[in-house]
Amino acid sequence: MRFFMTVFTLLFIVGCSKNSNISSDKTEVKTTKASNSDSKGSINSKNVDSSEKVYDFSLKNTTGETVTLSQYKGRVILVDFWGVWCPPCKKMIPVLAEFVNQCSDKGVVLLGVHSVSNFPGVEEIDFFAGEMGVNYPMLIGTPENEKQFDIKAFPTLIMIGSDGKIKHKFVGYHSVEQIRTEVRKELDKLQ
Repeated sequence: MRFFMTVFTLLFIVGCSKNSNISSDKTEVKTTKASNSDSKGSINSKNVDSSEKVYDFSLKNTTGETVTLSQYKGRVILVDFWGVWCPPCKKMIPVLAEFVNQCSDKGVVLLGVHSVSNFPGVEEIDFFAGEMGVNYPMLIGTPENEKQFDIKAFPTLIMIGSDGKIKHKFVGYHSVEQIRTEVRKELDKLQ
């Protein structure tokens, strides 16, 4: 029993991994598929010095409308890759909803992107989002989109600066204070 509790705790802290070769202390993080340089960093939080802009993407939301990343150009964008089957993702949703309430008037946008792996269907995502008080767009991811951002574990929160470049990558659960600290650094550059 103790063994199972230890394993569950590790999975909960680190996040829901897409593949089993991610270690709990270090992992290789690629900023985008356009980037030629690899970075080493903590699996939990990673400042990214990306010289390449993020590729634009167009994804459907849960009502079938198309949302593009470029429609938020010039703003700080957080893209949360998550899944309804992932316990740390479920814990992160209220943190992100609180964050949106505090920062949306400052030019910060949050987009939730549900993973294509173990896709439960639009109705279940909508129901879950309603139950959790989600106050930001929920999009349906694609394999290409997950590859573009090198998603290996859930939740993964990508912060894109107003210049369209990836600035930070959070893997696993993070508090609103940790997210706010990184977003504030980016917003301070705009003033």
